[in-house]
Amino acid sequence: MCELLISYLFTFSLISCCHYDEQNKTWNCSERTQKAVNYLLNNKSGLEAFLSSPHGIMHNNRVEQSFRELNVLRNSMMANNTIHGAETLALYYSLYKTSQMNGLDFKYYLREVITTMMKHIDQIEFEKNEKGTIIGYRGHHIPNEVIESIAPWNLAKKFDSEKK
Repeated sequence: MCELLISYLFTFSLISCCHYDEQNKTWNCSERTQKAVNYLLNNKSGLEAFLSSPHGIMHNNRVEQSFRELNVLRNSMMANNTIHGAETLALYYSLYKTSQMNGLDFKYYLREVITTMMKHIDQIEFEKNEKGTIIGYRGHHIPNEVIESIAPWNLAKKFDSEKK
């Protein structure tokens, strides 16, 4: 089975990435394909061991799926090509994963956080430009109990007690 799979891999590499020169009776491949085929040939025993092992995982879908969320979020965010955008993405993704780990729907979590923050808007200091437009955040004077109450693990407890 292993030998069949390896020979199929080499055949597929040659047919899909190379062309056959009828005159010289040889396969002509790009340099990258030649390197890839040589790599496979040089590591044939390791590849056979991996393919014949019952413990070898042939895919990594779980990890790939976890990065898909981040990619979708990154693509949908504005200004994701700046340092500030990257920091914002990291913050949102951290909040998203933390709320998910605590069994909260992220939309519910954000709604609760924004509602709580709006109740204390007068205690938040914003940075403004000369036109009065908010361009940043300076700090806040919101009591620690309020901040703690909107932590994902505390909102999860509140949400669980409301369901009962």
